[in-house]
Amino acid sequence: MRSSTHPRALVTGAGGFIFHNIYGPYGTFDGGREKVPAALCRRVAAVEPGGEIQVWGDGEQTRSFCYVDDCVEGSYRGRSSDNRRLREVLAWDPSVTLRPGLEPTYRWIEKQVLSQRPPVAAAGA
Repeated sequence: MRSSTHPRALVTGAGGFIFHNIYGPYGTFDGGREKVPAALCRRVAAVEPGGEIQVWGDGEQTRSFCYVDDCVEGSYRGRSSDNRRLREVLAWDPSVTLRPGLEPTYRWIEKQVLSQRPPVAAAGA
């Protein structure tokens, strides 16, 4: 998450946050506004058994992702900037790493994707 400081916020002492790459259950998972973890979960959930999915990039890119529970905790602590800055300023790291955060995110997105599929006709019907 990046910190955002509006000139008026400096006068009033109020601050704000711009959230980015926050993911978890109940978040956007389709329509082009979803974050990478949710898009990946949707693709895996939607692929037919034995099918394949396209994986993006060359494996060299880095991004900072934050599970929604950590976002709430970080906001509560007055979180600002990115995960590296959190370590420097607050001596705090988000506790949910990507894999444990993806598990409930995937289960929720898979349920949504499967509920949108048309029913499969029974064999011989």
